[in-house]
Amino acid sequence: MDLKPLSFLSNLEEYQKQAEELLDGHGSGDTEAIRVFHQNHPRFLDSEILWLPKNLPDSEIQSAGLELADAQLALARWYSFQSWAAVEAVVTGELAAWKSGTGASAFDEDHAL
Repeated sequence: MDLKPLSFLSNLEEYQKQAEELLDGHGSGDTEAIRVFHQNHPRFLDSEILWLPKNLPDSEIQSAGLELADAQLALARWYSFQSWAAVEAVVTGELAAWKSGTGASAFDEDHAL
């Protein structure tokens, strides 16, 4: 798996495809996919130091039963979003308004080009 950040103007389907590829990579034992889950999914992070990955072998992460929602969450966190819902909101809401030029928003003010 070769996970690369999507363009800022990417649509939700492209993020969804990345999440599906991440889940597939996890299932096939891809080291990058396992790393993304280990460093970004709360299930594999320290409960007290929330950004710190637990000391787990890759085999334990690979054997974890993960679903698409887990891949979406890990991917959202990889992009520095709190949740998949936050990705959806930006991509389908604020970003859509920004691309169509329907007026200023808090997103525009904070992320002006």
